[in-house]
Amino acid sequence: MPDNQNINEPSIDATVTLDPEHDHEKRTRWVVYLTTVTMIGEIIFGYWTNSMALLAEGWHTASHVFALGLTWVTYVVTRKYSQSDKYSFGKAKLLALSGFASAVVLLMVAIFMAVESVQRVMHPLPIRFGEAIIVAIIGVVVHGVSAIFLGHDHENHDHNIRSAYLHVLADTLTGVTAIIALVLGYFYNWYSLDSLSGILSSIVITKWAIDLMKGSGKDLIDFKSANESINAATLEGLNIDNADILNAIIKKRRSIYPYQYEKGKPIPDEIIWQILENANRAPNHKQTEPWRFNVFSGEGLKYFGQLQASIYKQYAGSAFNEGRHQKLINYPLMSSHVIAIGMKRNEEKKLPEIEEIEAMACAVQNMFLSVTAYNLGCYWTTAGITYFEQAKEHFGLGQDDKLLGFFYIGYVAKPITAISKREPIQKKVTWVSNDNV
Repeated sequence: MPDNQNINEPSIDATVTLDPEHDHEKRTRWVVYLTTVTMIGEIIFGYWTNSMALLAEGWHTASHVFALGLTWVTYVVTRKYSQSDKYSFGKAKLLALSGFASAVVLLMVAIFMAVESVQRVMHPLPIRFGEAIIVAIIGVVVHGVSAIFLGHDHENHDHNIRSAYLHVLADTLTGVTAIIALVLGYFYNWYSLDSLSGILSSIVITKWAIDLMKGSGKDLIDFKSANESINAATLEGLNIDNADILNAIIKKRRSIYPYQYEKGKPIPDEIIWQILENANRAPNHKQTEPWRFNVFSGEGLKYFGQLQASIYKQYAGSAFNEGRHQKLINYPLMSSHVIAIGMKRNEEKKLPEIEEIEAMACAVQNMFLSVTAYNLGCYWTTAGITYFEQAKEHFGLGQDDKLLGFFYIGYVAKPITAISKREPIQKKVTWVSNDNV
């Protein structure tokens, strides 16, 4: 919906929440901190107590610090550069690449653990069980907390966060097996269990690493199995790829204000014409096509600013504010184009007015999505002179017509990855089906 507040006040779309990858970045950063501290303690006490289980856990954790750090860096790079025109990589590819690299590290660690554990079986060393058990318990608690922290949505398609989750889960597993082996060794002098726990953990971790490599590797090469290529959706004529693109555009759509545009950089008129053509394809009852657009660009922006400021000054009366008057002059100059949104009432009035207003809203939504698809910024406002009856004649509108605001468009100066905040759709839907009739 348009903004009908003060011209320098943000609309509801300015209230944003972090993209899921931003949340993943923050959680991964804290897990890196926790895991680093735990790693240092496990390695130091592993050497001091001669516990292969604890030492293997420490070095295993060290590799995970590296992999988790890679995961974190990937999120930072994605956040900063994936929306930039200077780089052609896709966010999904970068996250999959990080997940694959982490899987390779995970597999190397599993092999190292297996080799070291076999050597300890052949050449056992005395172990300080008591101290090792205490450190192992602390490590399991830290890794368990980290796994919970990362794991509440690890089953999504983000191989980066899934790789981080598997790394800390692997740490938790090796820690648990180490505790079991150390406790049994402490009470029954079963020194070999300490090494056998490392072998068992390496087998499980190898399985996790291979699964992660398969999943992220398929995303890297855009692999689709026969079943995925000929699935029910395809048989029913659904184009899932196109739908995914549209879903991403809709999710990214938000108001971006003129002060966030690149100044003095005009959008080609051909792009504006295409945006308007898409607006022209909006649904409308009985094909009344009520939309009327006035486009201002170049010197026309200066004319539009002076026009709306003049109308405001003449008819605002006691509500006149000099600050707003100046903004009406200067705000258009920050944009590449400004489009006045007008509704032409059907002369026969064969439709309720509300239906033509609804058609206008559909047209503007088409404009919003088109601008978003071009990676441009736009802003629909009803501030200023929108509801001044005296303004309508200046935009070719009659007494029964409506001026519905102004649509600002421009190149975005800095990439904006935040998305508009929305409550879950499930809170707003009543679904009646075979299950609840």
